[in-house]
Amino acid sequence: MTTMIINNEKNGIELKFDVKPIQGTLDLLKKNGFRWHSQKKLWYAKQTPERQELAQMIVNMESYAKKIRAEEEEEKTQNKLGVKVGDVFCNSWGYEQTNIDFWQVTELRGSTQIILKAISHEGREIGFCSQMVKPIKDSFTSHYAGEEIRKTVKGTKENPYCSMDHGLLCKTDWNTEHNETSYY
Repeated sequence: MTTMIINNEKNGIELKFDVKPIQGTLDLLKKNGFRWHSQKKLWYAKQTPERQELAQMIVNMESYAKKIRAEEEEEKTQNKLGVKVGDVFCNSWGYEQTNIDFWQVTELRGSTQIILKAISHEGREIGFCSQMVKPIKDSFTSHYAGEEIRKTVKGTKENPYCSMDHGLLCKTDWNTEHNETSYY
């Protein structure tokens, strides 16, 4: 973050940067009479309306650049369907019963591929051989021998899914409960 401080005592303007500014900003500061203070780690100059306007423009520009960098970073952490590392997918399968498996995204590969690892779940009994289950984040299980699976995500940003040998792997959230039932 870039901050502008008006130093009334010295009739000055001070600019502090949290990271080193790009060369163009440094050149602009020097050209307009700003100097580097190595002990205070800031740029300073005597206050004039022009320098104050320039300083405010630089602060706004740096804030805008930081926002753009954050958005670019966010884009890198999700694939084209909005799936991110740490998201959870569930798979419902079984004959005369409903089994629920949960998988956590551990890695993104390209724009549509993801790496998943099986995780355990907790249940809340709701009747005979029936419970509501929800995933437990980062509780990787050996249920599938700790294997990672690679899947291609399909669908839309609102409803991403992957194909499995026995059904679909659908994106869910960490708080949604799913009905797991057996009829034995």
